[in-house]
Amino acid sequence: MNTCSQSDPERVRAPFAEVAPDAWFADRRATLTYRVPDTLADDIEVGQLIWVPLRKRLELGVVVERHARAPQGVTARDIHAPVEPSFCLTPRQWQLATWLAEETVSSLFESASVMFPPGVATRAVEHLLLRQPPDEHTRQRLTPAQRRLVELLEREGELTLEHAQRALGSSLASVVRALESAGVLQRIVRVRHRPVTRDRQALQVRFVADAPPPPARATRQLEAYSRLTPRLRARPGGALPLEDIVSNIGVDRPTLRALAERGCVIIEPLEAPPASDGRSEQMVSLTAEQAGVWTELHGLLEQARPASVLLHGVTGSGKTEVYIRAIEEIVGYGRQAIMLVPEISLTPQTIRRFR
Repeated sequence: MNTCSQSDPERVRAPFAEVAPDAWFADRRATLTYRVPDTLADDIEVGQLIWVPLRKRLELGVVVERHARAPQGVTARDIHAPVEPSFCLTPRQWQLATWLAEETVSSLFESASVMFPPGVATRAVEHLLLRQPPDEHTRQRLTPAQRRLVELLEREGELTLEHAQRALGSSLASVVRALESAGVLQRIVRVRHRPVTRDRQALQVRFVADAPPPPARATRQLEAYSRLTPRLRARPGGALPLEDIVSNIGVDRPTLRALAERGCVIIEPLEAPPASDGRSEQMVSLTAEQAGVWTELHGLLEQARPASVLLHGVTGSGKTEVYIRAIEEIVGYGRQAIMLVPEISLTPQTIRRFR
């Protein structure tokens, strides 16, 4: 994991930030301008993964730039919080993400997301933490509701916002904002990890070539259709697993069902890969060393737990074949993978296996 450097001399503590959010826009490279709160002025880096308010939800975003250009005609909303533990893309990773967005139908955020730590797309959970116990002068100026929250955090330490709300019987919205502005309290958004499951990969969504798009008055459906169709067209057979669309593209099930009712897409049982997976004529026999590596890697894939694996071998030792088998296994589960290699190293037979 890449942690954000707190001593980078090139850090710009400007009052605004351009953010590439986890949201769909007509321009895949579009960014939104947010204000950097004074309490976060030293904590927000270029390339950092953060939480930002968008519509009525918190969404993940990546900081593209820190600057002093106030947006014209609108009031910039505040960045909510950095993702904890802190994570930053390196300049080289951001360059790769930009290239991926240019060359594919992915947005800037989607292109960058392949380099995020496992599990960051799961539910955001807000925590409250005292920056430091208030002195007597500050304590005397607190309202009764603010004082109760401070005393709760002094007794129990860091708490989720939900826990504090239940304990004090209040939404705490204005209380938290006031204490945060006074420098007494800090809000931290952490992610709640969920185990990867495969038993929900039962349906797929297929593109209907001649279907008209939803009408303009159905704005949510039209946005989802515009976001979904280029991805379906790019897939062999024009289909993607429904669960993959919900998790990675951000189109929810009710909207998909509404599109299916209009005839824009077809929702059908997920097609399982053939038993031979079309590979029998092209299957490469593994060496004993490759087979040992594949057995271990296949076991990790079956456990469906996040893991990092590095294969070390001389040129021509067969690393690419192991990578390809891992990708075919992952795609067989209805998930996605990306493989970046010099084009010259892929044979026509290998390219056909990916089509």
